[in-house]
Amino acid sequence: MFLEKTQWNYGTSTRWSHAAVLTTFTSARRYADCTILLLPQLEAGLRLTFCAVNGCPERMLTAESTSLYTTFDEILSKHLNDGSQNLLPGTLGESAMEFLWDVLNHSEGPRVRDHLSHGEIQLWEFPKPLASELLGFSIVLLHKYLEENSFDKEDIAVLYPVIASVGSYQSRFHPVALVQKQVLQCCESLQKWDLLPIPSLGETNELQDSVDHTLSFYSEIEQIFHLLHNQGKTCFTTEDCSNWLQTDKWVVSLQELCRERISNLYCPRSVLEAVVVLRKISTQCYQVSDNIVSTSQLRYQQWQSKTLRSRQRQNYRRLLCSVQSLSPVLRLIITIVILNLHNIHNVSKTPDSEYQLYLK
Repeated sequence: MFLEKTQWNYGTSTRWSHAAVLTTFTSARRYADCTILLLPQLEAGLRLTFCAVNGCPERMLTAESTSLYTTFDEILSKHLNDGSQNLLPGTLGESAMEFLWDVLNHSEGPRVRDHLSHGEIQLWEFPKPLASELLGFSIVLLHKYLEENSFDKEDIAVLYPVIASVGSYQSRFHPVALVQKQVLQCCESLQKWDLLPIPSLGETNELQDSVDHTLSFYSEIEQIFHLLHNQGKTCFTTEDCSNWLQTDKWVVSLQELCRERISNLYCPRSVLEAVVVLRKISTQCYQVSDNIVSTSQLRYQQWQSKTLRSRQRQNYRRLLCSVQSLSPVLRLIITIVILNLHNIHNVSKTPDSEYQLYLK
C-alpha cells in the first residue's frame, strides 16, 4: 500500500506520540497539548502524501542551508515551487482541503498552528471541539492510507461517521462561507420585524398612508425578480413576489441557497474582491435590521410609559411607516446578494471593463 511504497515507518517514538495524543485528549483533557503533539504528526503525514503524489521524494528531507523545509504552506498551495500543479488537492479531495485551510490558514479561522507556535492562545482555554476535529481528521487520513487489515472491523465501523463528516465538510471561514453566514443572520434578524410591538392603529394613523407606497415597491421588486429569472440567476417562482418575500417561504429559500456548496478553493483575486463587496452589503443590511429591531423595542416601551418627547414620537411614527417599505427592500437586497454569490465565479470570465462596472 501507500506507506509500503514510500518505505515510511513511524517507529516506536511515533507510536508513543500517538498514545500521548490520545491520552492528553481523553484522560487528561489537555486539548491544547493534544493539538501540539498532533500537528507535527499531521504535517509529517501530509508531507509524505504530498511528496508521493507529486513525485518529489527529495522534499521529504529536513531543512538544509540550500533547501527549505516543506511546510503546510507549500503542502496546501495550488502550485509547486516550479510552477506545476500541486496534485495533493485532487488526492485528498476538496472537503479535506477546505478543512485544512479553515483550521490552518484562513485569517478569520482558528489558525491553530500560528497561534500555538507563537504562544498567542491560553492553553487551558483551547476548545475541545477543535482538538476533536483535528484528531478525527488525522484518524481519517490514517484510515485512507493504511492497509485495511491495520484496523479492526469494529474500529472501521466506528470511523464511518467521522469519514462521512470529513467527506462532506464545507468551509466555515472562507470569505464565501462568511457571506453565507451573514445572509442567514440577516434572515433571522428580518424575521424579528414581524414580531415587533407597535402602538394601536388609532394612535398611528400614518401606517395606513404607507400601504400604497409599499405596493409600488413590490411592483418594482417583481420586475427585478423577473429580470433575474430571465438571466438564470434564480430557481424559485416570481408569480407572487409580495407573498413570497414577506413569509417563511423566503427564509426557507435562502436557507436552501446558503446550504448549497459553492466551490471556494483557490479562488481568483477577482472573485475574492467581489465577495468582499457582497460581504460589506450583507453586513450593512444586518446592521440596519438589528438597529431597527432594538430601536423599535426601546421606543415602544417608551411610548407605553409616555416618556417620549414630541419630536421622538414623530420620529417613532416615521420609523413604523418606513418599516413597511424597508422590509421588502432589505429582503430583496439580501436575495440579490446570495444569488450573486452563487454566480460569483462568472466574474473571473468577464472583461475587465465589465468587471469594474459590476463591482460598482
